[in-house]
Amino acid sequence: MIRSDNVRLFQLMLQDEFKLKHRVNFAKTKVLRFDGDSCMGMYEGENVSDKKINHKIRFATSEVKTDKDLFSTLAHEYVHAWQMEHGFDLDHDTESGFTQWRNYFNAYYGIDIVSMGR
Repeated sequence: MIRSDNVRLFQLMLQDEFKLKHRVNFAKTKVLRFDGDSCMGMYEGENVSDKKINHKIRFATSEVKTDKDLFSTLAHEYVHAWQMEHGFDLDHDTESGFTQWRNYFNAYYGIDIVSMGR
């Protein structure tokens, strides 16, 4: 079960790690699908203007079962918010900075933000 206080705690931790300029909003949903497959989380970003980005992270309550799942899912999606703010493609490679963040979370938190805690 996902507790709202843990979502807030992880939001504060990740905001401190990524130092994003724009607020990240969250939405819980029962099921998320990407290309027909169920997934744990999804990032949606929108450039509203040169000075404003709307960040939204959705996560699936049917897939995210533990605090570790929640933290790794949110961290993964926060990387995409960071990429958006820094003008990188929303990819999972070295050029977009994703690999560096993946290595960081593996080294400092002991989680893999790609395998999502499993």
